[in-house]
Amino acid sequence: MAATPFSGGLSSAASIIGMVKSVVTLVKEIGSACLEVEQSIKNLRKYIAATKALAPDLKRAKANEYTAAVLNKFFGVAQPNIKDCDSQLGTIAQKLNGLEIKAHDVSIKLNKLLEMQEEMRAQFMKQVQERLGKHPSQLAPRQIKLIEQRIDDIIAKNTVAVMEAIEKISVLYTRFKGAEPHVAALKKQVDVLKKYRGFDNIFLENVLYFLDLPLGALSGNEWASKATDLVNGLVPVASGMAFDKITSVALGGTLLSASA
Repeated sequence: MAATPFSGGLSSAASIIGMVKSVVTLVKEIGSACLEVEQSIKNLRKYIAATKALAPDLKRAKANEYTAAVLNKFFGVAQPNIKDCDSQLGTIAQKLNGLEIKAHDVSIKLNKLLEMQEEMRAQFMKQVQERLGKHPSQLAPRQIKLIEQRIDDIIAKNTVAVMEAIEKISVLYTRFKGAEPHVAALKKQVDVLKKYRGFDNIFLENVLYFLDLPLGALSGNEWASKATDLVNGLVPVASGMAFDKITSVALGGTLLSASA
């Protein structure tokens, strides 16, 4: 009669793979949103640069006139204006808020992964104990310890990868929070622009002084690169939790290898 297949920790291993996939999906969304933030920043800076460049010639112009001039002189089809500045700023703020929420969610899921690994280990070793604890072979006691060491090695390797991912998402979260002062500074200036919609534009010379505002903290490409790095670090965790791989490594060459 064939031995019943070994299944201790099978469901937990599958759940771990599912959790890793969920984290990877979130991190990919974070990477995509980071690039959208950077594009919105570029758009906003472009619009501001255009209006500032035209300011000396438009002291008596109304808002509709200078947006039309920008349209013809600089962009052909685009029409940078105060409303667009406000719209781009809104996109930046909304995306950053979403990034912060998703980064927090990723952190929670990664910490949950550590707990799930321990649950899987407990279930795995419970079945090992049940089968080898009553096995007649004198090799059984030593093999219980051997299998335990092997499964601990698997868990330890994955734990290092998960802890690195937690550190990386923590860095990203800090960068998102660090961007808030820059966005606040942009908002103050856009708010000033909004007050002057439709008035003579002599104010532009004095107001649009923030063109060169440092935006290093808002580098979407850098954020997206960090997100990709985080994903790459987690992929081995999922592949390492394939149950056939776990049983092959942990039970190989033991009295339980036939049931693996």
